Amino acid sequence: MKKGDSSGSFDPRYYTLDSLSESSLFIVCNSLEQFLEDYDITEYPVDCFALVKTIQQANRIHLDVEVEEKLSKAFDASAKYFQEVNSYLIIMKPVPRDWQRRSSWRRCNFSLAHELGHIFCGHLFISRDLKSDEIKHREDLEADEFAARLLMPEHLILSSHFSSCEELSKKFLVSDQACFKRLNNLKRLDLLRLSAREAHEVCSRCGAPRLDGAAFCFTCGEYNRYEFVFRKDPPAAPPAVQYHGTHFFSCPFCGNAHIPDDALYCIQCGKPVTNPCLPGRLRDQAGLSGLARLDLQSRHLCSPGVLYCPDCGSRTLFGVSGVDDRLGLDAGASAACDESAWDSKPAEKSDPCRMNRDRRLIKCLYCGRVRNDADARFCTMCGKPVVNACTGCSHRNIAKARYCEKCGQMTAFMAAGLLPVSGEYHLPPALPEGEYTRAKRFEDKRRQERVDRDRRLKELWKQYE
Repeated sequence: MKKGDSSGSFDPRYYTLDSLSESSLFIVCNSLEQFLEDYDITEYPVDCFALVKTIQQANRIHLDVEVEEKLSKAFDASAKYFQEVNSYLIIMKPVPRDWQRRSSWRRCNFSLAHELGHIFCGHLFISRDLKSDEIKHREDLEADEFAARLLMPEHLILSSHFSSCEELSKKFLVSDQACFKRLNNLKRLDLLRLSAREAHEVCSRCGAPRLDGAAFCFTCGEYNRYEFVFRKDPPAAPPAVQYHGTHFFSCPFCGNAHIPDDALYCIQCGKPVTNPCLPGRLRDQAGLSGLARLDLQSRHLCSPGVLYCPDCGSRTLFGVSGVDDRLGLDAGASAACDESAWDSKPAEKSDPCRMNRDRRLIKCLYCGRVRNDADARFCTMCGKPVVNACTGCSHRNIAKARYCEKCGQMTAFMAAGLLPVSGEYHLPPALPEGEYTRAKRFEDKRRQERVDRDRRLKELWKQYE
């Protein structure tokens, strides 16, 4: 919180006037001045529901207000202009009869004033579908400033006697959040005497803190239902998780710390290493049993403690499947994932899992044969795979990957029994030197040929089904 000698104090996180140009402020000032003169607004506090009736009786413009219960949760109210009949319409959510009693209910008064700002600042003559996101954001800030100056004039605030933001918000029939932001834009937070307490935005429904720039509550999914609380300690936030690009540093299920930059699934347990928001068609598939097979086509990635996406309000993968209830903050210790095995140093020549640039084994894990053809996928001696390809999408994974990092399916090495299912990492014992005779080699080769033939027959059969 910054402090100045003449302008008091303000919190730069919630200061919005620096985002408005001089021309925008000129439009707001002139529109509000003309509006106050046309409808003779001299008494305060302003009840916008009574003000709408005054506007309708003056008959300067044709304005209707309708209540819609099924209005999207992304809006408290919405205004539209119909050019064919030169008429305005404001659609609102249902309002409690005693809306003046609670701070969160008094939000409707500011929302209605905000829509009046859009109307009298001339924002509705051009459809929002034809405007860029920058213009929409600027017009929303202009409407907010119009509503704040209409409901809370500066000269009345400075001449009022109050000891808290709650007391002042009740006086002007606005929410605590709107009152705080008005004082902040005036740079007069010093009137609240917040030297020992800080202002924090929390959801008015569940009390969860607001994440930076979030439009939706990450706990209950409510849209823009925030209010200010004043306390020394900030409210509890979701578990802090470090991201590496677009995913976690370590798997929240098994603790595997070896996660490539573009991986979507853990290569050790096959579970997702991201918590994406889910489109509606994927929510029914998001049970714990389907975590390793779910198609993670999403728009946003969230931290593990988030149940609803802060950007779009959709349910997250971990929230739908109930994963958060099963994960502890100390998740990461697992006997199946030895972090010492995932050293970032290059593999030594003695490492049996050493691979070339094409992710092909230098030495077969089963029989130890060193040389294979440049494009070989199976060992020519024992028929075991030398490429750890995914059994589902054929993506080539590192040698120690049990599951594909792209789709979560089992890898070829895991399916062939070259990797352990549980326990510390170890390689299956190879045959002792000298026991791999020519007859054994011929038998293994014939067996592998039969397996390949059966696989090709199954593929051909699927094509003609």
